[in-house]
Amino acid sequence: KASAKQRAGRTGRQCDGTVVRLFPEDWLHLEYDQSEVDSNRLAKLLLKAHVFVQRNSPGFGGSGLEEFPELQFPAVMVRNLVTPPTARDVHEAALELFESGCMSSADESSSLTVFGLFASSLPVDLHIARLIWVSYLLGQLGEGILMASPMVLSRDIFPG
Repeated sequence: KASAKQRAGRTGRQCDGTVVRLFPEDWLHLEYDQSEVDSNRLAKLLLKAHVFVQRNSPGFGGSGLEEFPELQFPAVMVRNLVTPPTARDVHEAALELFESGCMSSADESSSLTVFGLFASSLPVDLHIARLIWVSYLLGQLGEGILMASPMVLSRDIFPG
């Protein structure tokens, strides 16, 4: 709704014209779009927070985060978001990262594995990253990417 009003405002300021909206009217009932934090999986967000902390640690050539204690622990970073998830959700996300092989233990402050660093660099869900990782280890990366690509699409590739 906010974006639609803003776009309509530009029409009147720039020149005379008519606003034509090409989306359903029920979209106007939503005041704002869903936030990025709410629209993404918490496990992937926690994984990215782990990578941020790890890459800024002195052992990885970073300057360290001593000045910012709230940024030293990924779970604390996630809990300090504008709309923070519950402690249970953060724990379940950490458990999902451990079970998928991204973290060395289910503890929220455990270290990342090599697969965790790899999965964080891909813009896909963890199960798709695992498929690509295993196909690479088996020397079949092309086939793995070929199998993973339709899984990324949000629509059916074989319409009835």
